[in-house]
Amino acid sequence: MGGEIFSPKGREPDPQNAMERLLKKGVVDPSVHGEFFRRLWGSELAVLVPYHPEIMEGFTVQNGDTVTFTILKDEKGEFVPVYTSERAAEFAVRSQRMTPVPAIAVTAAEVIFRAALAGRTRVRLNAGLAVTMDLPVEGLEDLVAGDYTQAKPDASQPRERMTVVPVPAERLHPKLRQAVRVFCVRRPVPVAVYVFHRREGEDGPVDESRYLFCLWLRSMDNDFYNDFSVLVGRLMPDGTEAVLSVVTSGQDANLEYLKTCTPLWPVLPRHAG
Repeated sequence: MGGEIFSPKGREPDPQNAMERLLKKGVVDPSVHGEFFRRLWGSELAVLVPYHPEIMEGFTVQNGDTVTFTILKDEKGEFVPVYTSERAAEFAVRSQRMTPVPAIAVTAAEVIFRAALAGRTRVRLNAGLAVTMDLPVEGLEDLVAGDYTQAKPDASQPRERMTVVPVPAERLHPKLRQAVRVFCVRRPVPVAVYVFHRREGEDGPVDESRYLFCLWLRSMDNDFYNDFSVLVGRLMPDGTEAVLSVVTSGQDANLEYLKTCTPLWPVLPRHAG
């Protein structure tokens, strides 16, 4: 999913809700993506509906109603324009001088995204406004599955014993390293965050394409886990993968090992040798 900024004609309305403020921030700051997608999924959004003579005003879609969304096209192909408020939709229709003028329907985000996914059509949030975001079909699949809003450790999977190799902070991409540290300062949920590579067996090769982020948490926090997962997923270099694990109090053997490693966060002071 990618964000974009351009300059439409006229002055846009001020942000109408926290979601719109987060969208503007999220274009440059992936640390807010988790919270943004949670708000997005739980919101009512505005969509454009093809013009009918009997429809003169905006309306609200009720459960059981059947609505045909307006489909637009850009250089990437067809998309469903979806808006984070009625004011945003009204501005887009007016500034782009759409004719015939479409109606504006308001309905639950889940209804819109599931319908777009069923039609295998990407969504463009706030199309025609200064800040937009594309949700390709693959992104819609992840959103509908809860991967951006409900990610949490899979407690049903048995714990696996593995050999790991610590990854020094300087080996991480600078943007990823800084983003994780800033995120943890803003949301000091973990005691510490560590990064490892997995080694095959005791002396086998190290898989440097997979990064295991170990979160030492005071207690389980599903929102933090979800948002951390979204953050690192956005910033992992091509050809690499992030895997998350959680350690909490009571896992004494794991904690004793972590205490021998240098965390990515917090940043420990360097001692002169």
